Amino acid sequence: MSNLSQPTQVKAYHVQEDYEATCVIVFDTNGASARRRGAGELGVEWESIEFCRRARWADQYASTGLIPPMAMVEQGWRLSCGHCCQEISQDLIEDPESDVLPVVIADWIYCNQDCHDSEITERQRRQDAEIAALDLAKAKFPGAEVFGYYQDSKRLDAVLVKPPGTQRPARWVIGADTVSTAECDKEAWIAYAASIKEGCQ
Repeated sequence: MSNLSQPTQVKAYHVQEDYEATCVIVFDTNGASARRRGAGELGVEWESIEFCRRARWADQYASTGLIPPMAMVEQGWRLSCGHCCQEISQDLIEDPESDVLPVVIADWIYCNQDCHDSEITERQRRQDAEIAALDLAKAKFPGAEVFGYYQDSKRLDAVLVKPPGTQRPARWVIGADTVSTAECDKEAWIAYAASIKEGCQ
């Protein structure tokens, strides 16, 4: 007769914070452990959890730990569109005056097809802008390491540039005549600028 114990079953729990009323589904073997795990995912202390209760409808997803977005919506959860953050709920889906017609792509949910398409267009625009910005910077600063494309607070395209001999990356706004560099690198930048100017002659 075997004395081997059966593996402990992992179950789904609905854990909700008491202050912000934010919540999460976690998978664990018991309520106490689920409460602790849920508090960690919500970024709060154990005492800040209003309740931890079983979510039997989600047990079927315990093996992967991934719940399809529409399954959550159908259970009354309110999710946010992955692009515009609009609320997606069963009530809005059923409202004939609402434009919420959810589209699920992998683990992401969007309020409708147009919103998903807008994200794809925006993502492609950012990718094209990044490639163009990096190419411009590499041409302007030969021999320098060019990386870190981003848009600054004024929505201007910028990259980080680090020529040989400098300690920290400098910021270059695309098209600008100057860079923003650390005080410790000013002399190195002057020497670098002189070297590339000489190389162009």
